[in-house]
Amino acid sequence: TAYPAGTGLPDTSTLNTRPDRPVANTAIIPLADGALDVYRSAGGDVAVDLAGVFVPAATAAAGRYMPVAPQRLLDTRDTGAPGAPGRVTRVPLPAGVAGASAVAVNVTHVGSGVPGYVGNGSSRDTSFLNQPGATVVAAATIAPVADGAIELYDHGGGHLIVDLTGWFTAADAPDAADGLFVALDPVRLHDTRNGAGRIWSGGTIEVASPSGAAALVSNVTVTRPDRPGFVTAYPAGTPRPGTSSVNPTEAEHTLANLAITPVTERGTAYFASAGTDLIVDATGYFTGTPAPATEAPAPNDYPPPRVLVIGDSGLRGIVAVNPGSQAALVGAEWRIEAAGCRRLHEVSCTSPGISTAPPTALAVLQGMAWAGQHYDIVIITAGHNDASRFELAFERVVTAARAVGAHTIVWQNYSALSTYGHLARNTALLDTLVARPGYADVRVADWRTYTLGTGREWLWDGIHMTSAGAWAQTDYLSRWVASLEHRPCPAPWFPGGPLPDPCPNPDLIGPPSDPAALYP
Repeated sequence: TAYPAGTGLPDTSTLNTRPDRPVANTAIIPLADGALDVYRSAGGDVAVDLAGVFVPAATAAAGRYMPVAPQRLLDTRDTGAPGAPGRVTRVPLPAGVAGASAVAVNVTHVGSGVPGYVGNGSSRDTSFLNQPGATVVAAATIAPVADGAIELYDHGGGHLIVDLTGWFTAADAPDAADGLFVALDPVRLHDTRNGAGRIWSGGTIEVASPSGAAALVSNVTVTRPDRPGFVTAYPAGTPRPGTSSVNPTEAEHTLANLAITPVTERGTAYFASAGTDLIVDATGYFTGTPAPATEAPAPNDYPPPRVLVIGDSGLRGIVAVNPGSQAALVGAEWRIEAAGCRRLHEVSCTSPGISTAPPTALAVLQGMAWAGQHYDIVIITAGHNDASRFELAFERVVTAARAVGAHTIVWQNYSALSTYGHLARNTALLDTLVARPGYADVRVADWRTYTLGTGREWLWDGIHMTSAGAWAQTDYLSRWVASLEHRPCPAPWFPGGPLPDPCPNPDLIGPPSDPAALYP
């Protein structure tokens, strides 16, 4: 947290650090006696780079902020290969900001694999963005203008995306009172964790702005996102621009970024591509008349995910042994694909009384993709019949799950109660596979540990379920999906108990003693 020196630590944050990499942010911080304080909740080094100052004035010519509708200036993904390490990229400005001395931009870096940083101009000595390699990182900056353009130095190389949010006047601008910076003691304007309501996937919330503001200066923090995605800050009641403000790169990623956001009479709006909590901390605003809001508030409704569960005879318990256990499948649009003898990607045997082998999990997914079917979450419980080539099966099934639109793939590992040695091998290999780069969208459901110490759910082989096992399975799947979506649990952990909200990962809690008793 950066704040005016000696004024007492505010209930706000400026930067959320990580133990595995450097993290940067830009901030406009009020001063006290010409200084600021920097507090760290955890130890470590801090580098502070100065980009400029605002001097108090009743009117001014130079340095006044002119907000514009957020717009994309550059996306090198559309124009060619990633930039080489050490490249300086020149970004021309549109005619509407002619005469600007500086611009406020949000820069998104898509790394090519080499860790590095991004700085303004050709200087190698300062940075506003630090990136660990092949990932997406966004950071805002105020960049000086020279000859109608800004320059960005990219130490590590990669793609650059530049979004404009406003510009600053030069010395030849008319003297006026609009666009002056007004410092505020850092204050938390909004925190969805405190009962204000989470932003759901594809949803938008609005936050009121201080009186007299034409643009808000804030630190926007995402926390507990469901998955990788982005948040866009823009004027409330106006069309949402094709820009981004904060880009979390993994589930549960806490990430902050400066946002200088034009406001309307209703304030600012925040759109999330994936469900997330959001915190807005203000440090000031630029004076002027807020723009009119021309559209009704955008919705923030929870869209129940479409969930596909593909399994073998181990999953057939909820279909054949106890179909009533499907009463525990709540909170989503569920589809169960269970078949005896199913393998992941190689044709298997036939079940008693059935003359043909079932389609593999891979074939099921490929058929759905061909038919244009879409699922948000795919859960794999098959694999009991795959004693060989499990790694290849994993890669092919994950690729096919992505082809039906799955943003999250949950792979349930295998019970320790079984005497089949390949299930222990597959479980261990599964942990290794999901840890590899490129599989951040795959999560392992630790069914193996979850069911240790139980017995009444299983038949002799530790694979096929009893009626009690069918309830344990459906309750487990519902809790997993609720945890992924940060929704309330489908049921308490014991009759009459509290309903956790959000639902914790069931692997961290353990199974209820009698899941069937939890559902009407």
